[in-house]
Amino acid sequence: MAIKGIDPIIFQGLVSDIALDLNKPVRDVEAELFQKKVPKEDIDRLEQQLGLSPVIVKLDVKYKNILLNLADEEDKALLNELMNEKEKYNIILWKDSWTQKGDYKLFVIYTEQIEK
Repeated sequence: MAIKGIDPIIFQGLVSDIALDLNKPVRDVEAELFQKKVPKEDIDRLEQQLGLSPVIVKLDVKYKNILLNLADEEDKALLNELMNEKEKYNIILWKDSWTQKGDYKLFVIYTEQIEK
């Protein structure tokens, strides 16, 4: 039985006949070529000591969200802190809206750097 639009010559066998070995280990071609004479960690360490490669600094951040009511003094103080402490906080999303009662509210998603 032929499927309309598909050439039967191309698909003579079943797709399940294709043998895929998903458990096959990934080859390390670099190690095979150079017979692991120089470990990658040693090269990276030497390049960092010589200043040839950039030092990767990993920052630990915590994602937070908050709904601020600007009529509240504590929320005003927190918003000022979020906006002024650029090295500690990063504002990702800022949505503002007026409520039916006339209050101005902000929904803020931000990151906070965790000190180690």
